[in-house]
Parts: sequence; structure tokens; C-alpha cells
Amino acid sequence: MEKYRLSIVDIIEESPNTKTYILEKPESLTWDEGSHIHLALEDYDKDELPNKALVRHMSIMSNWDEDKLAFTTRFTEPYSPFRLGLAQLTKGDHLKVFKISSRMTLRREERPLVLISMGVGLATMRPLILRFHQDSTNIPLLVNLNVDAHAAHEKALYQEELEGLRNERIQLHWCKSRLELFNALETLNIENPIYYVVGSDLFLRTILKRLKAKGVSKDAIMIDKKSHMLDLYYEF
Repeated sequence: MEKYRLSIVDIIEESPNTKTYILEKPESLTWDEGSHIHLALEDYDKDELPNKALVRHMSIMSNWDEDKLAFTTRFTEPYSPFRLGLAQLTKGDHLKVFKISSRMTLRREERPLVLISMGVGLATMRPLILRFHQDSTNIPLLVNLNVDAHAAHEKALYQEELEGLRNERIQLHWCKSRLELFNALETLNIENPIYYVVGSDLFLRTILKRLKAKGVSKDAIMIDKKSHMLDLYYEF
């Protein structure tokens, strides 16, 4: 397993409790859109047994050709040991990255894609939207549905950037409540789409229950978890 010790190039405050960390990208390192990483504080493995409390699974919010490896996270109290340590880091400090992989790459099957996310779950979707904008081969339409109650009085995460990509084949819906999201989902009139869903366990269970009720088959749903978890959420 290859580990990368990467310097923090910049820290962007997206909102009072949400930050994006920009890390240097090794020249040879590439990844697919929708990838995730294991992210660790630098001294997590200083002892014989690594301290798992200082490691988190995190979505990469950038594509490799943006020449950065970046992630966005929300800080809410009480802080975990990982977030407490992360919050104390500044530009020039280092993080360790390993186990890069993706379960959310674009499926180019001549079917529309519907991306459904909650809050900073949009970090998983941003690379998919950018890659689709760059190359929409065999994907007729992309619809992004994001709900973020934290953004009730301000723009949602990445909203200004993504609005700049809006066109007849990229639809964006910024929902302030789950009811608004559910209504947007119910009124979608799209033939045979593939759904990508990211959020908390409760959010996943709720959305998949609604998709199942709509007659959406399990093979038309993508989640950023191991394959057996889709069975659990779908059958719940």
C-alpha cells in the first residue's frame, strides 16, 4: 500500500463551519471522478499500531487534472480526535493519504444520471459534474439534486462554481429542506435514469426507500459504499 505525505497548499473557508483543504498532487498520481481516500493526521502511525481515531474516509472533491487533491469537510462540535487535529493544521502542514479508489465513476450507458446528495456530500458529486461537463459521451443528461439546510440563508457548497456550468444538459436543483428535495425527486420526468446517492445512513435509507417505491431497480443505484451495503439500504 502506497502512502503519500502531502503538504497543505491552501485552506478555503466555504462557510463558518465548512472548509476545503487543498493538498499538493504528486505528478504521477491520478484517480477517477468520485474517488475517496483514507486521510490521516501525520503522526497517526508513529506507534507500532496505527491510531485509527486519526484516520477518516473522505471524498476527493477535485479531479486529478485540476492539479490538486482536495477535500471538503464540515466541523461540528463535539470534535472527533481527527477533526480536532485537522482544525489545528495550517498551510505548510502535512497529511497522509492512502487507499485511493472510486465506486462512483460516471456510467456511460446512454442513460441520464441523477445525483442526489446531502450537505457536503456534494464533494463527491462535484468531480462527476465537472467530468460530465468536460466529456458527456454516452450520457444524455445530468441532474444534480442537493439539499443543505445549513445553506438556508446563503449559497450552497460550490453553488456559484457549478451554476457556471449549467446548460441544457446539466440541471441543478438547490434544496433548502428534505421536503423540497423529495418534491423535486418526485416531479422529475426522466426516462430510465441511474441514481447516485450520497449522505448519512438515514438519508441513504430514506432516498433508497423512495426510489424503490418508484420502481427503481437496485442496479440503477450507485452509493459510495461497499457493494453489500447497497443490499442493506435497498431492502430496509
